[in-house]
Amino acid sequence: MAVVSRREGNNYQWWQEHGESWPEEIKRRKGFAPIYHIQEIFLAEYLSRNAPAKVLEFGCGFGRHLKYLSRIEGLELYGYDQSSTMIAGMHEWAPTDWITRRIALGGALQSLPYPDKFFDIVFTVSVLIHIRPEHVQAILKELVRVCRWQIIHIENNHIPDTKLSSKAHDGSWMHPIEQHYGALGNDCELMGKCFAIEDIYRVVFDPSRKIYDLNRVTLGNLFVMDQSISTFVNDANQSNADLSAQLASEQEVNRNLSAQLASEQEVNRNLSAQLASEQEVNRNLSAQLASEQEVNRNLSAQLASEQEVNRKLSAQLDAFEKQLAGLLQTDRAEISPGSTQQPCAGEEDGAGGMQTDQADHKRKLDITEQHKSKFRKILLETYFANRDPVHLNSETGRRDIEDHVCGRMLDVENRMLPWVGEVYDITGKSVLEIGCGTGSATVPFALRAHTVYSYDIDEQSLKAANQRATLLGVDNINFYLLDAGWARSEEGVKSFSDMPQVDVVLLIALLEHLTIEERINALRILWRILRPGGILAVYETPNRIGYFDWHSFLLPFFHYLPDQLALLYSVKTPRPYFKVDPRGDLNENLYRLGRGVSYHEFELALNFEDLTVINDGYSKHLRHRQTLSHNSFDKAVLEIFEKHLPHIPRGFTKPSLDLIIRKERDRDPAHCSVVG
Repeated sequence: MAVVSRREGNNYQWWQEHGESWPEEIKRRKGFAPIYHIQEIFLAEYLSRNAPAKVLEFGCGFGRHLKYLSRIEGLELYGYDQSSTMIAGMHEWAPTDWITRRIALGGALQSLPYPDKFFDIVFTVSVLIHIRPEHVQAILKELVRVCRWQIIHIENNHIPDTKLSSKAHDGSWMHPIEQHYGALGNDCELMGKCFAIEDIYRVVFDPSRKIYDLNRVTLGNLFVMDQSISTFVNDANQSNADLSAQLASEQEVNRNLSAQLASEQEVNRNLSAQLASEQEVNRNLSAQLASEQEVNRNLSAQLASEQEVNRKLSAQLDAFEKQLAGLLQTDRAEISPGSTQQPCAGEEDGAGGMQTDQADHKRKLDITEQHKSKFRKILLETYFANRDPVHLNSETGRRDIEDHVCGRMLDVENRMLPWVGEVYDITGKSVLEIGCGTGSATVPFALRAHTVYSYDIDEQSLKAANQRATLLGVDNINFYLLDAGWARSEEGVKSFSDMPQVDVVLLIALLEHLTIEERINALRILWRILRPGGILAVYETPNRIGYFDWHSFLLPFFHYLPDQLALLYSVKTPRPYFKVDPRGDLNENLYRLGRGVSYHEFELALNFEDLTVINDGYSKHLRHRQTLSHNSFDKAVLEIFEKHLPHIPRGFTKPSLDLIIRKERDRDPAHCSVVG
């Protein structure tokens, strides 16, 4: 039999997802519905009369029937169900080894894991109602295959045709059970009636074996009991409802009378107060007029003062941005010793693209002005397409564009790659990059690696990165659009289900844009993908231990603020276009702009004994990194770590987390649990 898909059988999926709540629901229903007790009386009496027998309950759930039947001598009981959450309920009453030997879990339409004619008796109770009409006959055929004596069904009342009885549980149906067995070539009989809303069906395969039935009087008495108790319960419920309604009505009358009395008393008090108030109003009007005139004078003075403050803030921001730009320019102009390469330069009359170093067989960047002009146009049509034109035409906006054209790529080429190469050779290796953006790091790494897998949640960024690679003739990059919620739980590993383990994982300026739960899940997910001996490279990630937020809001001590206070204080940022989105979850929007990361997330996500930090921000290649650090403060932090946190690598003390972490062994952290 074929396995049913989610689209074809949502009702099967419903039971797989909600089975754990069913024991309590049955307990609740047994408090007012006699049918559940009468089912148990009938089955216990009938099966005890026909023991010894090997018995299978198809759709056994949490073992409501198997529990009391297990006390009847001579019954060898088995159960089958398609819901693991239902079967889990058996652990409340049955030993684990018995469940392992006697209970089977399988798909709704899966072939039963038993040989032909394995059972004397097979029975179902209120199970077929949850089977889709097109699947009933195939399931009955499978029950016939494993049964050698008789099948008992306590199911819906006899009907001539299939009928949808309810949309509960994503679908419930009444089935013409006799017709289905007739189509299979079997005779199906109706036994005596015990319940008002269900019938008992029986199919006998071996008439030579004597069947011990309940007599008609017993069945009739059970039926009368079902009707009498049901009528009594319904009448009692209606009586209670009437009494409750009457009591509520009388209480409402009393409340209204009390409210009316209180209202009249309040009216009297208000009339007195109103008279006094009107007299006070007359006195205040004169004073208010004088006060408003004073307020108008103060507002004019305040407006002039705020305009002056805005002019000064704008001047400070321009000066600060120029300072940062100068520092950044100095950083990017630094080339490794002995090199004559200039920033973003190439032969003016050459073809450009990439060159091969005959000494080490590594390709290097060679970008011409023509490349820069073309990619600048690509960026404006993709990544910057929806940005504010006023900002893009400002000095800050123009610097941002040029930074994406080649500034960031130059930083990777001249600083990050030598930093990585100091401890690990990526030549011919496989690289996984999460948050590739416009490809500033993707292309330099691809020129040395064998294959690069680049992921991003922004489609426009991927378009720009792909066109950058094409423009520079780089063809060993695979670009993928990543679901925005990939790191919200460890299930996000499914996003990389087709990917083999890789040698290098790159997280460049990424973790600070994730929530706390997403950071921990992301580190766990990517650690599994990383091959033992491979490296996780974390770069340009602001450290929450640093005193200055150099990455996002450009404010001192901003990392130390709790989220609620940080949201309120974020308006103090000197960056005019850097605001928390007021729509949706404000805390999440704050993190999307960037919040500091520290050793805490790494220690929660990974086993520190399974890794080694082989390079960090103390490397000579990063010693001139400008993050507005303070030597005395940084030194004090390092001393605190050495004294109180000797097991934490020193790279976690720098204002920027720049870490190359080698995976020593391939195992999941045993102490970590799922976050989210």
